[in-house]
Amino acid sequence: MKTNGWVEAAEIIYPHVAKLEMPDSAGSGFYIATRTVKKEKRAVIATAAHVIEHAFKWAEPIRLTGHKSSTMLMPGQYEMQSSDGLDLAIIEVPWEAVDFPAQPLPTANPKDVLPTGSPIAWCGFPNIVEGINCLFSGHISACVVSNGDYLIDGVVIHGVSGGPAFLYDGGEITIIGLLTQYLPNRQTGESLPGLGVVRRINPLTEYFDDQAKAGKRKARRK
Repeated sequence: MKTNGWVEAAEIIYPHVAKLEMPDSAGSGFYIATRTVKKEKRAVIATAAHVIEHAFKWAEPIRLTGHKSSTMLMPGQYEMQSSDGLDLAIIEVPWEAVDFPAQPLPTANPKDVLPTGSPIAWCGFPNIVEGINCLFSGHISACVVSNGDYLIDGVVIHGVSGGPAFLYDGGEITIIGLLTQYLPNRQTGESLPGLGVVRRINPLTEYFDDQAKAGKRKARRK
């Protein structure tokens, strides 16, 4: 059967995405970097801060479900960091905790702004179905110039928050940000179709780029 559209993109992106489950919350996240700390390789997962803020505050256990594996991590087996006011966060976990590919997918240059009408897709694990990574697609409705975020003409179902939004050119995927919230239209008193919000993740990727450069400088001095 011949297929087109986002089929190949789903095959590429899914292995990079994980479901995050805590005692009082659940959401999605995706692999953005690796780190080596005291000779231990770690996977760095980006997500929305509101997904993990309670677990971050109370040091709760977290279950990571990847493409083909599931692991329960207790406090002390992972590290979390969140940003102030940007709804961005990372979780660092042992490399073997999730079956991620060897390399993360590329991210968009923060200086590049997608024009209105650009086709994009996003994915994650909606809470209305159990453990199924779902793909969504739509268009850029507008760019919020003040902070570089995007409004999109598609839903962000509970559980998909923290999942990646991306471009696909028929050969390569480029991550443009993560899903943070859905803005429902309640102008008539009912909940009508609204807008999704994609938050750029360059504050996270720039941090790890700086860490990598610092590591190389340190290695050259030895």
